[in-house]
Amino acid sequence: DGHTLISSGLAGIIAIWDVPRRQCLAAIAAHSARVVSVTLSPDGTLAASGSTDSTINLWNLKTSRWLATLKGHKRPVWALAFSPDGQTLASGSGDHSVRLWNVSLRREVAILRTFTSSNPGIPEEIRSLNFSPDGNALGAVTARGLLKLFRAATLDEATSRPDAAKRGSIDQR
Repeated sequence: DGHTLISSGLAGIIAIWDVPRRQCLAAIAAHSARVVSVTLSPDGTLAASGSTDSTINLWNLKTSRWLATLKGHKRPVWALAFSPDGQTLASGSGDHSVRLWNVSLRREVAILRTFTSSNPGIPEEIRSLNFSPDGNALGAVTARGLLKLFRAATLDEATSRPDAAKRGSIDQR
């Protein structure tokens, strides 16, 4: 919405800010461990936070209430990005994977292939994610600076995991 900012800190807290007013609207105890990634949905109604506890929490920004915990990563969740339509959340982790989550259903729908560096056998941690403005591509950047682009058709055909719901789990209210 152009007026909301979300920040995170070492104590597992996220803060929601009204930028024009320069005012903190809410401080939320988001995780039991350090929060290392945050993102806002395109319509500004949801926030996602990733932590060194390997989980992702979804938040309703209007009420500051927790909606769900997305589980599946085995290491810290360093990167998060909502698709332009807000229906998909991408998460990148120290476990070398990118996972795609259906936001409405709050479930994992795909795991993108493990990243490895140019040195065989050395995995790459995912540190940044971004969807293209039209939502047809997803870019992932690793800690060593490797960039991989995924086209939407590839995501659907090559990496869709019918058993993904069994691999990732979700706690929700």
